[in-house]
Amino acid sequence: MESNPYRLAGWLAVAQVVLFPVGMIMAFAQELIGREMFGRHLVTIGPGDVVLWVSAICAIYCLLKLKSLLHERYDFYQADLLITLAIWWTIIFHVVGLFIGVAEMFLSRAPEEVIKIIEGGYLATAMVTVGAIDIILGVLLLRIQGADNGLMRAYAILTLIMGICEITVIGAILSLLLMPVSLILLAMIFFRDEQTPEFV
Repeated sequence: MESNPYRLAGWLAVAQVVLFPVGMIMAFAQELIGREMFGRHLVTIGPGDVVLWVSAICAIYCLLKLKSLLHERYDFYQADLLITLAIWWTIIFHVVGLFIGVAEMFLSRAPEEVIKIIEGGYLATAMVTVGAIDIILGVLLLRIQGADNGLMRAYAILTLIMGICEITVIGAILSLLLMPVSLILLAMIFFRDEQTPEFV
C-alpha cells in the first residue's frame, strides 16, 4: 500500500501547535528582559524569533501541501490564489517584522510614541490582510463537495471564524487561541488516508 505523501505535513502542523506559542512567549520574554537590562531598543531579536521563523517555514510547507491535497483528493483549484497569498503574507510578515526589530535597535533616540505607532500600524495591517485572506479562503473551502469532506468543512468554518476575528484586530487574540485547534484539524486532514471514510 502506498504511504501517505502528506504525513510529514501533518506532523509539521502538529509541531506548529508547540512552536508558535513557545516562540511567542520567548519573543515576549526576550523583549522584556532586553528592555529591562540593556535599554528600550537594544535587544529586540533573539531565540524566540528563530523559533517563530521555524514555525513560519513549517506553515509555508503545510500550505503548499494543502494546495496539493486539494488538487489530488478533491480536484479543487479555486483556493490556489488564496493559499499563494497566505504563503506570501507569511513571508512578508516575518521579513517586515525582522526589519522593524533590527531598525528598533538603531532607533534608541526615537520617541516611544513613534515606535508604538510603527509597531501598531504593522500589526493592525497584518491582521486585517490575513483576516481578509482567511475569510475568503474559508468561504472557498466550504464549496468543496464530497461525502468525505467533514474534516475539511470543520477546518473551513474555523478558518472563516479566525478571519473574522483577525479582521477586527481587537479579536485577534481569540484567533490566536483558535489557531491550535485549526492546526490539529489540518493535521488530521493530512493524516487521513484518501481511502479512509469519515464519520462526521
